[in-house]
Amino acid sequence: MIPTNPGSSDDGDTPQSRRAPQFLPGSRQISLAALRERIEEEFIAETAARPDILLDASTEPTRRDLIREVADYVLAVEGLNISRADRLALLDMLYADLFSLGPLDSFLNDETITELTIDGPDRVHLRRGAGDMAAADVRFDDGAHLERTVRRVLLMAGTELTERDPFVEVGTLLRGRPARLTVAAPPASPLLHVEVRLHPPERATMASCITSGLLDEEAAALLDRLLAAGHGLMIAGDVGTGKTTLLEALLPLLPSGSICVERSAELRLPEGIERLVAAPPLDFAGQISAALERRPAWLVIDEIRFDEARAMWQALTADQGPRCLWAFRGATDPVRLRAAFSMSVRRAQSGIEQEFIHSALLDRLPFVALMARRNQQLSLLSLNEWQRDEQQPDTLTLRTLWPGGAAPLQAI
Repeated sequence: MIPTNPGSSDDGDTPQSRRAPQFLPGSRQISLAALRERIEEEFIAETAARPDILLDASTEPTRRDLIREVADYVLAVEGLNISRADRLALLDMLYADLFSLGPLDSFLNDETITELTIDGPDRVHLRRGAGDMAAADVRFDDGAHLERTVRRVLLMAGTELTERDPFVEVGTLLRGRPARLTVAAPPASPLLHVEVRLHPPERATMASCITSGLLDEEAAALLDRLLAAGHGLMIAGDVGTGKTTLLEALLPLLPSGSICVERSAELRLPEGIERLVAAPPLDFAGQISAALERRPAWLVIDEIRFDEARAMWQALTADQGPRCLWAFRGATDPVRLRAAFSMSVRRAQSGIEQEFIHSALLDRLPFVALMARRNQQLSLLSLNEWQRDEQQPDTLTLRTLWPGGAAPLQAI
């Protein structure tokens, strides 16, 4: 049986997850977990037959009303009469399972929690802020309960796992927080694996980035000047280093008519910027091509990976191409970053001369923001500019502008 809130108890000494539901006299008994599963099955059956019901239930109150109606029906059919306290607890559990992350639901209300990973019903880990991942003292009933919950959340996000496509990456809202769900099921993964990246309820701004320590005022001013002057910017870093946060904070600096291509709808876009999300019939690379056909003022990409070379190279070499603001998942070492970029291009254009690759970088993505997690803090490590090496003209190097930049702001 599952607690309404992980680690909580109803009376201070008996956890909800380990006590039996309180039935009124004359009522047959059934475990709370079994009752919850029975109601969920009925709910899924009814909403599958009438998908318009779910479309109408777009708020928490309307969703809870829908669950309550199904629960009352099942209790009546089964001849069950439970106490008011158990009924309220049951409705909370059902809401968490059907519209949230089940026993992990209470974590979504904790804004310090930024990441959750699930590897089976009893292996849950969480990250607070930019700290290390730590085991969470919470579990699902069993593998079936975990799978039902995950599939339901994906369905509400407009997608599903299939044998043909056992890997899903999608953006959704969980308790009002934008989230990216990455789910891998067999055969893509030995067990059902879930990663949940959680963003704050409020949109990231340059001011909030300064307050959080992601960057300082000098770096913020330099970024503002770079984009205002129309210079392309690459934001590079490993997974979970603040690339998307910085990207979101920079979006209000771009003009209307810009297009943002995302793997999942995580970013809160300002008015005037259009979103294209990777989804059938167009994958991520296809959406990049679709954006280019519309000749946007700026092309924003979150996040491009170096194995998507063809779409990346198309965007960098398009005639009258857009200005570029891209997030890259990759190394922050300049030599490794340049090498990864070059190797990626060569996958799409075998035999291409290095000079063409360098020219594309200098023209469309001349500036680089390097992001990292250090000392349990997400940080902008440096702002840099690609330049030709004076000693080796066929080589590019990164010149650091911030911190301790070599050029004054007015020169940008």
